[in-house]
Amino acid sequence: MPTLRGFSAWIMSEGKELQEFKPEIQGDDDSSISCWIPSEEGKKFEVHWRDIHGGIPTSGDVNIDGSLVGGRLSLHGLKRTTLCVKGLEISDHERQPFLFSKLQTTDDESANVHVGPDFGAISLSIWRVVIGQRKAHKPKPRQTDVQSPVHERSKKAGCHVVAFAAPEPASVRTWSTKPYSPDDAKRPFVKFVFRYRPLDLLRANEIAPPLKPKPTQTSSNRHAVIKIEDSDEEDLVDDEEIQALKEKLKKMEARKRKSDDKGGQSSKRVKVEQIDFSKHFTPGEIIDLT
Repeated sequence: MPTLRGFSAWIMSEGKELQEFKPEIQGDDDSSISCWIPSEEGKKFEVHWRDIHGGIPTSGDVNIDGSLVGGRLSLHGLKRTTLCVKGLEISDHERQPFLFSKLQTTDDESANVHVGPDFGAISLSIWRVVIGQRKAHKPKPRQTDVQSPVHERSKKAGCHVVAFAAPEPASVRTWSTKPYSPDDAKRPFVKFVFRYRPLDLLRANEIAPPLKPKPTQTSSNRHAVIKIEDSDEEDLVDDEEIQALKEKLKKMEARKRKSDDKGGQSSKRVKVEQIDFSKHFTPGEIIDLT
């Protein structure tokens, strides 16, 4: 996860942290960091961050595609405080979760051709503040539609956009704040920008690594691997060894027939060498001895 100026931030989707690609520190004072993340259509997501060192209360504002959609306060500035914004707060007890959705394009000439620089970006601005009194929450209007289609000349085909899922229960409390210092009134202390795109697009633009090719299995005409029943071991047997065993078996059978012809019902017993063929052949295999 990207970390800068004592803060770290990440995006969670369906219980998993999304992988970041190509983090880059930006800004004249190195107070901003951006990266790319893979978005997946139909998946909900949340914005998380942590104050690693603590010491000063902070306010975290979340903007999506250039619009402010929510925020959280670290009231006491405690060390390793973790906060998150899960969706658009539409009342004191409801919110609409964030959701990756497919961007619609059109050839309608009246549609928007140029999209803003913040399109396709989730940004978190963290401000150092002084906490005031608790105040009434001003809910956002409920969202029922995703962004209007953009013209295909905008070159955003295949991209995603953030939509909002059905409302779910939430508890919302709000306090008044003021800047911690004059400098804190001008710019956030630190800013994180997550640019989201489908994983295929990130790979096509060499932002995410390509898929690894699946390993191929090779076979040999000379050797074969024969599994032995009730054993985890494998013996490597070649054609020459099989032929030698066949010849040995033929000689043994010939000696036995010759001995039987001479001795009839003799009390002498012919000692026949026993060979354990289970070491060389799969049970049920038919061996051609002709």
